[in-house]
Amino acid sequence: MVRTVMQSTPYREPGHDLSTSIQAIRIAAALHARCGELMRGNLAGQLGIGDVELVAGEVRQTYPAMWSQLDSARTALARHGIDVSTYDAIRGTDPIGDGIVEVEVTKSASLARRHADKTVYFDSQGLATADSACRALKAALPHVDWEALDRADDAAMIDLRPARWKRIAVFVIAGIILVGVAIGIVISRMGMRGAFD
Repeated sequence: MVRTVMQSTPYREPGHDLSTSIQAIRIAAALHARCGELMRGNLAGQLGIGDVELVAGEVRQTYPAMWSQLDSARTALARHGIDVSTYDAIRGTDPIGDGIVEVEVTKSASLARRHADKTVYFDSQGLATADSACRALKAALPHVDWEALDRADDAAMIDLRPARWKRIAVFVIAGIILVGVAIGIVISRMGMRGAFD
């Protein structure tokens, strides 16, 4: 289905191949979704300090990568003469951070032990801006059926998972083989006993 969508659209014509830009926009959208999952998690009181550091580390890698994909798509689209002024207005001139606004560490001590809590404040405003920027780039390519591309990806992921009936068939076949082996062993033992009688 991806192949049909890609071949039937004008952005695959010679000299006007925008597939790299489209791929970058879709990667950015996936990274945005991942950042959203990480940032929406209520970290306070639910994760240990090591877990918070892991989540913050992943955001620090994912958030700039998301903007990098958007910026590269924007540059490629502009090179093809496509209007990206809406993206430019949303993106602004501010440098992209790492998705972290502030990290707060609170230390406490008692007679029994020392304790530290870490609270990470994520750049939720920057994430919302990235969503708007991604939508602006998609809108710059109105002839691309973004939903069809997403549906094709979903279908491909479903195809990668074995169907339930296939799993059941494998278990049934394995059971038949085991029963056959057990019967063969019983028959061979009975035959050996008869030979000695």
